[in-house]
Amino acid sequence: MELEFPGNTYAELRNSVEKFASGYDTADPLNASAFALRKEWQSEDDGTQYRIKDGYGALIAYLEEECKAAGGAIVFNSAVRLIKWQQGKVQAITDDGTMYEAEQVIIAMPLGVLKAAEGEKGAVTFDPSLPEQSKALQAMGFGAIIKILMEFDDIFWEDQYTEQLAGKSLKTMGFILSDQPIPTWWTQAPEHSTVLTGWLGGPAALEKKDTTEEDILRLSLQSLAKIFSRDPLWLKDKLVAFAVVNWTNKPYTRGSYAYDTVNISASRQLLNQSVHNTIFFAGEYLYEGTAMGTVEAALTSGKGVAEQIIDL
Repeated sequence: MELEFPGNTYAELRNSVEKFASGYDTADPLNASAFALRKEWQSEDDGTQYRIKDGYGALIAYLEEECKAAGGAIVFNSAVRLIKWQQGKVQAITDDGTMYEAEQVIIAMPLGVLKAAEGEKGAVTFDPSLPEQSKALQAMGFGAIIKILMEFDDIFWEDQYTEQLAGKSLKTMGFILSDQPIPTWWTQAPEHSTVLTGWLGGPAALEKKDTTEEDILRLSLQSLAKIFSRDPLWLKDKLVAFAVVNWTNKPYTRGSYAYDTVNISASRQLLNQSVHNTIFFAGEYLYEGTAMGTVEAALTSGKGVAEQIIDL
């Protein structure tokens, strides 16, 4: 951006693009591919956005039931730390030493976990190692995110004070974009809910990944107080419940979702190929379309890998 759009003339444009890349794509603007972002943003169509009525929990429940109906088993609280393999045989060994054996394995973990250094909590070791695949994984971008859910005792942003402040009714308001420490907020529109969702993405989220929940709550209240010209203590008194979801500091997620870096095509092409028809990688980071970083991307990748194995 500095090279192609330098100086004060384009300062507002640079600021806008960098904030959108960080906030929406949770990407580091210095590391992300400008062409990939352009392709994604030009393909945006609000008319194709869908919200599952009962939330993503309903989707997970459906997939769980389908898996069980097909004879599969789901094992919880059993983290795999070592995958020993040879062509046509895999042994997955968990933290407690339990071993699972199969002819093939699908690696469907977050990219952030796969990028973790050996020995870190959540990291998985392959024996024999996969140097080419490891290099390809490290070349991919993986974003940082902190999400805040805040429930208030009423919808204060629809009251008369806010309407006078904004100069119009905010009853149909969807997103709030600001320059505050927690810059992005959204409502549950078209539902009139008392819940506001805060969003901090990209390098700013990475910087705050070790911040306590209490400090994130304080920053959230301060941000909303500035946005709506209210007293932070007044907002705190109206707060019924809150939750801070810091995926970036959790060892089994380590961030949000992938973003394209320069020359990522070769890495994605390599990882979309199996290792001797034995190890398969799947996840939203391997998706080739315009719905980057979405559940749709993850499902598309997983379905494609399943079809590869069935066709063997």
